[in-house]
Amino acid sequence: MDPVNVNPETNDTSIRTLMELPADFLPKIAPYLGYVDRVNLSKVNRALQDEVKSWKPEVKNIEVQCNQNRSIMTLDGIQVHYENVVHPGGRPTTTCKVTHVGRRSKMLQNANQLDLILSDVETVLRNPRAQLENFDVFSTTGFEQKIIEKLGSLVPQIEAKSVNLTMHCSTGQETILSSFQSGVLESLVLNDMNCPGIECGSHINLVTGLEQCQRAKRVTIFTHSLRPANFQLENLTGVEILDLKFQREHLTMSIATAENWLNILRQETSDLPVFKVEVPFDFQLQDFVRHMGNVTGLAVQHHGNMCGLNIAAKPHDYLEMILQLTPHALYGTLRITRKLRVRA
Repeated sequence: MDPVNVNPETNDTSIRTLMELPADFLPKIAPYLGYVDRVNLSKVNRALQDEVKSWKPEVKNIEVQCNQNRSIMTLDGIQVHYENVVHPGGRPTTTCKVTHVGRRSKMLQNANQLDLILSDVETVLRNPRAQLENFDVFSTTGFEQKIIEKLGSLVPQIEAKSVNLTMHCSTGQETILSSFQSGVLESLVLNDMNCPGIECGSHINLVTGLEQCQRAKRVTIFTHSLRPANFQLENLTGVEILDLKFQREHLTMSIATAENWLNILRQETSDLPVFKVEVPFDFQLQDFVRHMGNVTGLAVQHHGNMCGLNIAAKPHDYLEMILQLTPHALYGTLRITRKLRVRA
């Protein structure tokens, strides 16, 4: 890089603006600027906008919200709104308004907001330098198939550490997940609440059977199903925490279900370190303490809103089972943790 000339009498440089810097200077500062900083820099003038575009900014976080006539893509905190223009009276048009927050809107003819946002998401994801921290998709009813087709076509392109899929559909999430590179995904949140209860177990097993999920550290699933026999926990070979959330108040977990989960985790095929369920209970803690004490012959500790016991599993480990009721609420938490035996 050429040296910057300094006037010794005024102690001033001959460079007054960024554009007067040597040509190879601006690319050198790119690694020190986050996505938001790069966007702001590109707003200064046309030349800097072209310069920033040539850097191919590395986006770390993408959130996509798809609705009927308006969707939002958020890139590292910068929002882009896509909206189908509607005439007064509700008559639809073929015009889409795209608005970058802080900029003037663009009107695009013969365009649909969902097609545009998915095309832009694909552009970001196909950037070979894209290594995402978080990728979140939120969709209302009626748009899932397009989203599944678009994201599923990127196999196996996407690198992301955390994925959240909240979609009003009973199938298809596994197609999207197959687009993520295995070994990179660390945390998965899957909202399965719209899957029929009788299909929940098989659908979750299909998802957790993917290599991308098996090697994740934490899997969180919102589900209808709490029937232990429906879950193939042996698939989750690399998962450190399986967290199930069950929010329908009229469907609750019984003592028998909690006991069955414990027995499943004691089997030789399961090595899951931590299993957690957040769900309404249909029993009192003192009933659970009495039942588990009779079944296992072990002392069950009970203190206030929490009870627990330790029970042998494999030759070298044991399971710590803790139930805790949330005060003034209709639900509680079951947590089973696998721990190594301490040699005497």
